[in-house]
Amino acid sequence: MPNTILTGTALCCEAAISVKVLKGDGSKSPSYNYELHNKPCFGIYFNSAPNSNGRTKTLVDIKADVYQYIDQDMLVKNHENNYCSLAPDQLHKYHRELEFVFAKYSSKEDTGVKLSVEETTRLYDMDRCKDGVLCPAIKIHVEAKKMSAYQFLCLLTLIRCSSEYPNALLLKECFNLQEKGYFREFSIMSLFALLQNRLQYSYDQGPIQWVEDSRHYFYKPSCLEFLQKRIMCNSAAYVDTNYKVQNFYEVVERGPRNKSKFVLPKYTMGGGDATGKEKLFDTNAIITTIFDGDVPEDHVECFKNILAAIKGQFPKLKVDYPQELKS
Repeated sequence: MPNTILTGTALCCEAAISVKVLKGDGSKSPSYNYELHNKPCFGIYFNSAPNSNGRTKTLVDIKADVYQYIDQDMLVKNHENNYCSLAPDQLHKYHRELEFVFAKYSSKEDTGVKLSVEETTRLYDMDRCKDGVLCPAIKIHVEAKKMSAYQFLCLLTLIRCSSEYPNALLLKECFNLQEKGYFREFSIMSLFALLQNRLQYSYDQGPIQWVEDSRHYFYKPSCLEFLQKRIMCNSAAYVDTNYKVQNFYEVVERGPRNKSKFVLPKYTMGGGDATGKEKLFDTNAIITTIFDGDVPEDHVECFKNILAAIKGQFPKLKVDYPQELKS
């Protein structure tokens, strides 16, 4: 695989997080406050006291500011993996979906989660190793009255998908495809799961789980209503996640008839074939094409083939915008 602008990037998480833990007697703990600067992930927070006990604690008075750079030089020249290429209206749409999915703490109680965005600047200094400069950025502000530690973990992870590569490039491609008229029956979050059947980008801090052989499993592009129920504390599907962020999206085993009728390649991490060649975003030309809002033709054909196989197994697959199937 040739080197690209996504090769050798360093994760660059920028955030401020404040939460309280709801105790068994109904009282609140003091605030737990975290400042993340040029860190590889949210690990400082994820591995702290509010997330102990298997991420089953209940959090209240939740506030977070997540910073994402909007200057492409952060990715291309500084090789920092924290660049948001989404247009404001695209980010707005994605955040409204996140608010819907995470609206319910349980079937009887709301989380009160709200996301807002403002343009700002953020200090960049390579973790205080060089003179700092203020770079253009957005601040994604998160507020919620009540969430489980696991719910909040998933929300932060999915927020990060708009700036952490290669997932951020896949999310951008979701918008590009729909703006060109493809797959408009799906929500963005559902389409993201569909496209992951090619990208296969699984890791311990990401929203999809690792599968040994993509030919035997699907990442199911579930509708927003299903995802909301899956993340509600008192649902059976919530327990099935085992409180791991990698299990946010549902993985289903392909049936023998489906595998016989729809022959798909064995994709590896990055969307390449079994030998690691021909990855989804394998050249700067393809990456630039997606940044510019266009769609590589071979991607469309590949995603259509994956969708045909999924519909072959789930002919009544529920989508968020069924009216688009008629247009």
